[in-house]
Amino acid sequence: MRKLVIVASLICLFLFGGVCGFAIAVRLVKQSLNEEHVVSQRITEETRRLKLTPDQLDKARPRYDQLRQDLLAIKHDTLQAIARAAYTQT
Repeated sequence: MRKLVIVASLICLFLFGGVCGFAIAVRLVKQSLNEEHVVSQRITEETRRLKLTPDQLDKARPRYDQLRQDLLAIKHDTLQAIARAAYTQT
């Protein structure tokens, strides 16, 4: 009986860990695919690495806006291509 409780507890612990790991992975993937997040991370990294002043960052802002639009267009085109491929498969 005691072995059965231990095995059941380990199975529950394993399942709980799997569910938590899956939830964290989904959250990270969603965040990494968000163009706003990608651009803000890039701004932060380049500001730190290049030691950009606020004035320099303001001058670079249009390029980051263009990057955001380009990423959104790529995402849109990719989703359309996936939908077309899925439609032709059926």
